[in-house]
Amino acid sequence: MGARADDAGRGVAHTRTGFDLLAALARRPREAMSRRRLIDVVWDPAWGGDEHVVNAHVAHARRKLGDDPASPAAWRPFAASIAG
Repeated sequence: MGARADDAGRGVAHTRTGFDLLAALARRPREAMSRRRLIDVVWDPAWGGDEHVVNAHVAHARRKLGDDPASPAAWRPFAASIAG
């Protein structure tokens, strides 16, 4: 694992990409970010792969934080702390 995010006082290990994704979302908690914008911020603006890779990374991060990716209404706020 590359880094840890804090979820209500519980340290959760994430890959570097997963952590960077959570950090990008936590920096703008009220902003809806497109897949392309997340790729620009987390990966690289020149990255040319399938943009739907973001879906997989978001699903992994949500699962690690104890959320059910199949239930969007259950997505709860989380606090990410920079620890990696």
